[in-house]
Amino acid sequence: MYGESKRLLIFVNQILNNLEDRYKEIDSLRNKIYSKSRTLITYNRSLINLLFNNDFDNAKKLTIDIMKMLGELYSIIVEHDDKQMLYRIFKDVMKESIEAILFYIYLTGSYNLIDDLLRFDETIIVESYFEFLGEVRRLYIDNLINDDIHSASNHLNFLSSSYQLLSTKYFPNYFIPDYKRRLDQLRSQLERSKEDFIYVKYRRGV
Repeated sequence: MYGESKRLLIFVNQILNNLEDRYKEIDSLRNKIYSKSRTLITYNRSLINLLFNNDFDNAKKLTIDIMKMLGELYSIIVEHDDKQMLYRIFKDVMKESIEAILFYIYLTGSYNLIDDLLRFDETIIVESYFEFLGEVRRLYIDNLINDDIHSASNHLNFLSSSYQLLSTKYFPNYFIPDYKRRLDQLRSQLERSKEDFIYVKYRRGV
């Protein structure tokens, strides 16, 4: 009996050896992903700042760098046998990068970049779009503070159109995390933004 049961030990030992080999490979890739991700995080934040400061020339160069690095990392992950595990490591940075790229596209009209985004997971793009709308609202508030009513009106219309589009769909949390919560949050922000717009126009006598 015991002699036969050794076959289970041999079986489990083989499994452990296989997992150890996988772990070593994944850990090496994980360190590479983390290193590049830290660079991407810095690039993303710099791009947002450049866009808020209307430095579109440097923003263009940085966007190209972000797109290139993002594409390289994504290719490494999707082609790997353990892509789901690696994907979890990279997901948040990918969302942040796509958010920054969407903001660049929105402000510069570089709609040719949209095709380059189609390679990425569509659920991530939607999550990034919600975050991108937060940047649009920040820009809208800056315009109101500076009495740039025309630009503020354009941003408000875009926010409203985005909400109308997003509200035509419903996705459960297991498919797109917090879709309904994000949509409710956007509606609340939009209502406040409209109130702020009316107040500023009234104050200016427009």
